[in-house]
Amino acid sequence: MKKLAVILLIIMILGFSISMASAADYTFTTIDYPGYVQTIPWGINDSGTIIGDCSYPGYHGFTLNGGIYATFDAPGSVLTQAFGINDSGTIVGEYATPGVYHGYSLSGGIFTTVDYPNDPLRLTELMGINDTGTIVGWTQRYGGFSLSGGIFTPLDPDANTTIGFDINDSGTIVGWSQRYGGFSLSGGIFTTLNVPGALSTHALGINDSGAIVGLYETPDGKEHGFTLNGGIYTTVDYPDSVFTHAHGINDSGAIVGRYRDTSGVDHGFLATPVPTPEPATMLLLGLGLVGLAGVRRKIKK
Repeated sequence: MKKLAVILLIIMILGFSISMASAADYTFTTIDYPGYVQTIPWGINDSGTIIGDCSYPGYHGFTLNGGIYATFDAPGSVLTQAFGINDSGTIVGEYATPGVYHGYSLSGGIFTTVDYPNDPLRLTELMGINDTGTIVGWTQRYGGFSLSGGIFTPLDPDANTTIGFDINDSGTIVGWSQRYGGFSLSGGIFTTLNVPGALSTHALGINDSGAIVGLYETPDGKEHGFTLNGGIYTTVDYPDSVFTHAHGINDSGAIVGRYRDTSGVDHGFLATPVPTPEPATMLLLGLGLVGLAGVRRKIKK
């Protein structure tokens, strides 16, 4: 009977460790650019540089690196937003001049304007860039696209509602469309991504191991951040927030996004994974506890 009890205890410990290993556990840090009313981080690269936009007064792109904030604006723009960054530090986004929204890339301090050819609505947004320089984005007239070597390729030729939000180094794209909802696109094949029970799901970021982040809406109207890793969806919510959106993820699993606090104020955030014990470690700990219990029984005798 004692052996059976030990075996059952080990099984319980292993079950607990598997549950813990699959649960999201993060250290959350609020990101508020000093002097601005709203800060929205959109991307983070493997060196930890965070990019996004801050507003009021005006809309400006920003970087956050080593605790130091800096803003930037495209020349002649009335609005600049940053949506994606790769590991070499190239940033992509959009900027506005009167009546026109342009895509841009920013590398080495040099802005390059990127406009979808012959777009009558004159609105191009660049949303993500990988380490090979392939870009994904969206245009109001033609929908989602990828851009490589100067060539624009529609993501879904039959759907102008498709938006490409991010792309990893293997070329997998994530985004949203009316046709699929949240999706991943790899090798020309769309895979629908919908959090179980959600009204809608938006896939917004992906890292090189294929972990995906985004947001989903529940039937009660609440919006939550999520990760999708190994086929498992996990909710990621800033503690005590009204809503949470997860926008980007790097290869170490650090997530950036946006949340609203209970007073109605929006903030950016960084969620850094907290290491969890491996199952083998938990098993050794469990066996140690079993042994300790046996020793205590012998002492009492």
